[in-house]
Amino acid sequence: MSATVVRGVRSNRRRVRTPLTSKRNALLLLLPVLLLILIYKYGPIVQAMWASLNSYSVAGSPIGFVGMDNFGLVLKDPAFINSLLLTGAFVTIKIPLQIALGISAAMLLRRTSAYNAFVRVTLVLPAVTPVAIIGVIFLFLFDREVGLTNAVISGLGLPRVGWLTQPGTAQLVVTLASVWRDAGFTMLIYLAGLTAIPAEVMEAAKVDGASGWQLTSRVILPLLQRSTQLAVVTTTIGAFQYFAPIFVLTKGGPQGSTDVASFHIYQAAFVFFDQGAANAMALILVLLIIAVTAIELWLLRSRWEY
Repeated sequence: MSATVVRGVRSNRRRVRTPLTSKRNALLLLLPVLLLILIYKYGPIVQAMWASLNSYSVAGSPIGFVGMDNFGLVLKDPAFINSLLLTGAFVTIKIPLQIALGISAAMLLRRTSAYNAFVRVTLVLPAVTPVAIIGVIFLFLFDREVGLTNAVISGLGLPRVGWLTQPGTAQLVVTLASVWRDAGFTMLIYLAGLTAIPAEVMEAAKVDGASGWQLTSRVILPLLQRSTQLAVVTTTIGAFQYFAPIFVLTKGGPQGSTDVASFHIYQAAFVFFDQGAANAMALILVLLIIAVTAIELWLLRSRWEY
């Protein structure tokens, strides 16, 4: 009898990866990035929460745990309350101005016009320019002695205006700098929304005899509600955090007229070295931003689809 030798045959079948294995591998690859986000994005928030519950020396060394005392002190501080009121007024004025400028520029760019290039450069360039540079530009424009605006005014034989030394005009200049800096981003939001509106909808409205105003108010604006929601929320958050141009132009003055919450927090932390109070103010501002944003999202919830 001859012995039959059976050799093992190597299987050509490939190992099939299950969805669970793929998800696990993807999670392992993303884990370093997730850890970095956790440390550098949420770590400072946790650190600020802990710092707000402690008292610190001028040198920045912790003195001891004080609990909620810092929150009680800052909420009783008239200067901080005034900075919150100034911030609220600034946000209230900035939002409609920036939305109006952004949507007007977007609708202008949607049409073929000789002014398209000018609008793009005028509004998009500031959006990608560092905010401190925007402050320097407005300083050259509105400085009492060497500002371009006063040079024109004095050339007409009129007295120079202290744009940055009078409360009312200083607030005006700061607001204009903020709106000009951020209007380009708002314009891009609305331009994307306008591009997404089907041409059939516009043509149907024109066939029905809609005028230009009716087309804008009854068709375009309702269909841009989601764009408006995004524009209002981003404008609000940016306005609450507005800092650099104020630091360059007015440093919170004159007479505290531009001492908004972000600048007041900076002074508490890096001028008066009160880290506990500064972190308490910052957390209050964050909670205020979250509350205002939630209200805006609820009020501007989308009711239109296309």
